[in-house]
Amino acid sequence: MAFKDFVKYNANFDMLNKAVSNESKQKQLIDSLKGRYKSEFVNHDPNYAYLWNIRTYKALKETFCSAQMFGESLIAKEAKCWASFYFASYYALYHAFLACVFLLPEEPLDNLSSITHSKLLNVFKNSFCVGKCQLADPEFCKIFSLLKYQREYYSYQMPPNHFIYDCEENIKPDIVLPNLLKTCYQIANLLSILVDSAFEKYHKKICRTPENFQFVQEHFCIVNCAKHPITNQYQMHYVDNVRLSETFEYPAPVALVIELEHFSDEFGLYDKSGFPTFANGTEFSPSAFVFNAIG
Repeated sequence: MAFKDFVKYNANFDMLNKAVSNESKQKQLIDSLKGRYKSEFVNHDPNYAYLWNIRTYKALKETFCSAQMFGESLIAKEAKCWASFYFASYYALYHAFLACVFLLPEEPLDNLSSITHSKLLNVFKNSFCVGKCQLADPEFCKIFSLLKYQREYYSYQMPPNHFIYDCEENIKPDIVLPNLLKTCYQIANLLSILVDSAFEKYHKKICRTPENFQFVQEHFCIVNCAKHPITNQYQMHYVDNVRLSETFEYPAPVALVIELEHFSDEFGLYDKSGFPTFANGTEFSPSAFVFNAIG
């Protein structure tokens, strides 16, 4: 058996199947998560569903952001830009952790926009590396801390020569990260599918009112864009602006694997953005990297 046998959408869960190979434990884990998401829609006001739409979209964005960071880290390494390499490597895993944590009902949405790095590590560890929902190896947290150390070393005490990469007690991010990121993306996708299913089964009727739009806009902006330091106004890209309107019109949260193709057409293809490119002209496609993980 595999995790895909317990959910309604076909998706890749090969890393999670390795982490939890026992069928009964897989079912137990899924049933526990289903119960948690059921209570989110049964025990809360109908408007609460909007927040889960925002959460699943944010998890999708965090997944793509993570993939973008990983691609940029590879380009930086090729160019021997070591400070940039460690910066992007660390944030690739940071955003992968965030993609999962945004789908935890115990974590208030508004608090996640300003979560500290240590809090993120602790939440991920307690939620996914120990206990009944152990989908990731505890080693993930050790690697997170090592990446943070390497990033800070180059940011605050840059060495006169670049020896950190070959030190035995450190890690080689470009070698270690792919499987870690893939696991995180699969965790986020699994959670998003269960949220999608819980909404379909248990949600209450939602009334679309001007007050509700203000509610959606406020929570959407907090986690999807930042206020300009001079104007104090949110700066939002066109893609997010469209999604804000769609969230109000279609409040159902959508699984990552269902949104994957559509968002691939939106990410990095507007405003001549482009993708990270190696010296030989080969592009690193974040969309392809994510699709390979969860598609």
